[in-house]
Amino acid sequence: MPGQPQNVKKDTGVIAAKTLTVPKIQATECVVIRNMFNPATEEDPEFDLDIKEDVEEEVRKYGEIKHIHVDKENPKGIVYVRVDSASTGEKIVKSLNGR
Repeated sequence: MPGQPQNVKKDTGVIAAKTLTVPKIQATECVVIRNMFNPATEEDPEFDLDIKEDVEEEVRKYGEIKHIHVDKENPKGIVYVRVDSASTGEKIVKSLNGR
């Protein structure tokens, strides 16, 4: 365009990827575990008790458990766990992620 310096780039509204920062997820004492079960295929009406026991056994390795809830109706197979500290929660996430 006439009147504009040759080396000035037009603002396109696009931010270069190298300028973006993604915040680190803050560790917490509450952990959500997904894909633990499929309620549509469970035949035992009390299957949640077995899931709860299995999760307790695994999570206890990393710290004290305050609460566990198996959401029997959730199609994503979700188990909610609350533990004694954020560092325990972080250990659980690292241990169970991708399993």
